[in-house]
This record gives sequence, C-alpha cells and structure tokens, in this order.
Amino acid sequence: MAKDKDLVYPLSKERLQALFEAEGYKYYVDSDGDLGGFWDFNTFHFVLAGENQELLHILCRSRRVLTMKYLDVVRAKIKEFNAEKIFPTCFYRISDEGLLTVHTQLTYDWEHGVSDSQLEMQLQCAVTTSRQFFEELEAALDA
Repeated sequence: MAKDKDLVYPLSKERLQALFEAEGYKYYVDSDGDLGGFWDFNTFHFVLAGENQELLHILCRSRRVLTMKYLDVVRAKIKEFNAEKIFPTCFYRISDEGLLTVHTQLTYDWEHGVSDSQLEMQLQCAVTTSRQFFEELEAALDA
C-alpha cells in the first residue's frame, strides 16, 4: 500500500492484497485469479473488471442455503432493504435443485484511480453493509 494513503493510483489486485494483509484479513486467490474471503462465514469475492481493470465488483454469498419455503420471506426482506438502503444491492438465485442462495453486490468505478483510504472505506462499507443485510435476513427467517 502507498505510504500516503490519500494519493491516487490505479486499482490493482496487488493493492487489494496489500490492503487485506495490512488489515490482517485472511483471503485466497481462486482459479480465475480473483480474490475471496470470509466474514461471518459469508463468502466474498473481489473481482476486477473493465478495459483497464478499473471496476471493483464485490459480490457476497450468504452462508445459508435455503429451501423454497423461505422464498416469500427472502423476497420481502430484499425488497425492503433495497428500498431503504442505497447499497448493497441484494438479490437471490434459485439453483436447478430448487435451493435459494442470497447475495449482495457493490460495484465501484475507479477509472481515475483510487487512494488506499478510499479502498479501505469501500471494503469496510461492502463487508459491513452486507453483514447488516444478512443479519436482518436471519432475523426475518427466524421470526
């Protein structure tokens, strides 16, 4: 990471890895070269995209896999959360086996570069707001 946390540099996987290491986060690199990690047993992926790898796409999958009996609760909680909060975007997927997985996502465009301070803030925002949604979903599922 840069010595001056407010200087702007191009986004890179190496900068993300340096941030994870500086914060003491455990992470892995998957077979596509994307970074991943676990917070509260939820799986996060940090994917760089765009012509110059300037887009940071943070995707999280809930640790829980649900049956279809929870579909209405999941839909209602997602609708409520997305209406009240700017981010993260929350959504679900239904597998071929009829199981639900619930996800959050945030995408940031760093075309003109990003400072270490901004990267730290975006990472904390993505993890914190995703965890908040999953906690609210857990409460709704248990109600």
